[in-house]
Amino acid sequence: MSKGGGGGGGGGSLALARGGGGRAIPVPSSAVGGETVELPPVVGAKLALYEAARAERLDEREMAVRLGCSTGAVRVLLDIDSETPLARLQGAMRAIGERRPAQA
Repeated sequence: MSKGGGGGGGGGSLALARGGGGRAIPVPSSAVGGETVELPPVVGAKLALYEAARAERLDEREMAVRLGCSTGAVRVLLDIDSETPLARLQGAMRAIGERRPAQA
């Protein structure tokens, strides 16, 4: 996988808006004709992290404070085109207050 574009919002970035107002991720619909799409575990974990941050009403700045990193690092963490170790995503889930494990 390649890195997403820089500058926020590029590539496969899941942007957290100020006040935790990022867009909700649509719930999967029923499979039509038996076709399904399986997400890689890292992508599923990033989506779960994004939703957990939204539930806590965190923007990128507040998430960076909780994670002890820069807002740029948060953007990379949430970029579905950027490779991130699952252990790092699970640590981020714990840091923002989400206790259940990230699942794909």
